[in-house]
Amino acid sequence: MGHAFTVRAGHRHTTTMGKQRMIDNWERMKGQIMSTWDDLDEDEMKKARGNLSQMVNLIHVQTGEDRQLIMRKMSAFL
Repeated sequence: MGHAFTVRAGHRHTTTMGKQRMIDNWERMKGQIMSTWDDLDEDEMKKARGNLSQMVNLIHVQTGEDRQLIMRKMSAFL
């Protein structure tokens, strides 16, 4: 019984660390996106968070920039 608790506790810790890493990565990437395309609205970016095609579409709509070029620029952030 104690072993099962240890596994679950460890899993919970790993999940929390994974979520924090995702949050940190998003914050870093958001900063890079906003410095590259400074006319983007942060509220709009929140809607596209975690969805690459939505983010590319948002940038395209806001800037008129070619989607393929946006993808190339964003791939440099990853």
